[in-house]
Amino acid sequence: MKISNQIYTYIYRWKIKNGKSDDFINSWNNITDYYLEHHNSLGSRLHYIGQNEYIAYANWPNKEARNIAFNSNNDKIKIDEKMMKDAILKSYDIIQSSLISDKLRVN
Repeated sequence: MKISNQIYTYIYRWKIKNGKSDDFINSWNNITDYYLEHHNSLGSRLHYIGQNEYIAYANWPNKEARNIAFNSNNDKIKIDEKMMKDAILKSYDIIQSSLISDKLRVN
């Protein structure tokens, strides 16, 4: 059974270089804010899971919106993307999913 408003979720996991967590978090926040303001993102959450590893999940109304956002050509975002990339020691495979049931409480 699918819910009425389809949402596509992408789950990310990274291992961050020692001393680079602040750079990673700041750039992640800036990029996420940009996608929220300019590319119809439905939002994202970043979680720390220990040992310099983070996971995030981002919701998009459709795959096309995400693809357009990730291919945008914005100078400010390029700076943040470079800072984020420079902070990452290892990126794990991205998990793509379609929302089936939503029980997350939003405050």
